[in-house]
Amino acid sequence: SCNSAVFIWFQSKMSNPNPDDVVIVSAFRTPLCRSRKGALAKVPPSTLLSTVLEATLKKTGVRGEEVQDVVLGNCLMPPSGFAAMRMAQIVAGIPADTTPLKWVNRQCSSGLQAVADVAN
Repeated sequence: SCNSAVFIWFQSKMSNPNPDDVVIVSAFRTPLCRSRKGALAKVPPSTLLSTVLEATLKKTGVRGEEVQDVVLGNCLMPPSGFAAMRMAQIVAGIPADTTPLKWVNRQCSSGLQAVADVAN
């Protein structure tokens, strides 16, 4: 499966926040593809995701509890993949009981679609 960009959004806490503010605080991506022969061939997508989410939280200083939505762009994930992505969210420190997770599959434009979905 190919992983597209992973973004974390949270509501603005600036001086004059608007409830409709959406702030992209970071954009990381996992490797484009896990080739059958590549170094990451046996690394599950959930491990790649938890690594990216943890790095994003660390880089931005955003606490997991502050994240209001997680939207993933990912193509060719098996139907059982959502449970693994939810576990990656929990492992990264983003609570599953208060932070919704959405997974978008639009093939090559999955990352772009994830951004568009949150912006709307």
